[in-house]
Amino acid sequence: MLEKLSINNKTTANVLPGWPQHSQSPLPAWFVQHFPKLAVFHLKCHIFPAFKDLLTALTVCKSLQEIVFQIQCLSDADTCAFASVLPHFSAVKILDMNNMFFESKEGAEDFAKALQSLNQLEFLRLPMGSGITAAASSIVHQFPHLPHLKVLIFNFCLTDDSLLELAKVARDGFLCTLQQLDLNGNSKITDSGWKDFFLTVNNMPKLKEFEAGRPYCNNLKPNPQTVRAFVQCVSKLHNLVVISMLGWLLDAEDLRMFEEMKQQHPQSKRMRLIWQWLLPFPANITE
Repeated sequence: MLEKLSINNKTTANVLPGWPQHSQSPLPAWFVQHFPKLAVFHLKCHIFPAFKDLLTALTVCKSLQEIVFQIQCLSDADTCAFASVLPHFSAVKILDMNNMFFESKEGAEDFAKALQSLNQLEFLRLPMGSGITAAASSIVHQFPHLPHLKVLIFNFCLTDDSLLELAKVARDGFLCTLQQLDLNGNSKITDSGWKDFFLTVNNMPKLKEFEAGRPYCNNLKPNPQTVRAFVQCVSKLHNLVVISMLGWLLDAEDLRMFEEMKQQHPQSKRMRLIWQWLLPFPANITE
């Protein structure tokens, strides 16, 4: 009995090599629906013409626990279709939508509402796109329905407002199982937004890894108040070991403040702060 199926063809729409491309649409859906015990499904491709048919077929797989979708070109209709079938996947523990883009605000809002059905979810990598940015706060408000969440990856789409909502959800105890929080690439977040986040966020006793890297071309020089809020925040996260803040321009005083806190931290011997880019050539900085 087939339990794992992975389709990986990122360069073309021909996801089943060897079959004529004009006959591709029904084949994966037809294939999937004959394996109701399927537990793991991965689909990585540039475009998938019959995504809605595939989603319908996957609803037959009541034992599905891991879904990985990496489809670079997804229509608004496909986004809405995905949101509509998501409640059928209530047993899913891993939902990974890396490099997917939701541009439809309506579809992203529907997706947000459907997330509450995945109450067994442990790993969530959210898609990107303007729709997700618009619906980010709505997505965050579903996290109280995900009591087993251990890994949350929310890249490129957060703003000051949605980041603060995330901090409030954590403060209220709804992310107490989280072990890894990846907020890389959120260049829309300002220095003030990060300060408010660090001042608010709390109640993540199991958090081991925190990432808040900036794009290389959009570094951030934080104000001393923001650094102080960050240091105070870390001091309350007693299991935190890895902090990755690439693109944050920390000065000597910032690092001194962090090191003083680190000496008193329960993970002082293991904690690492990663903030400097490793360049393959010497930096040449001119005034």
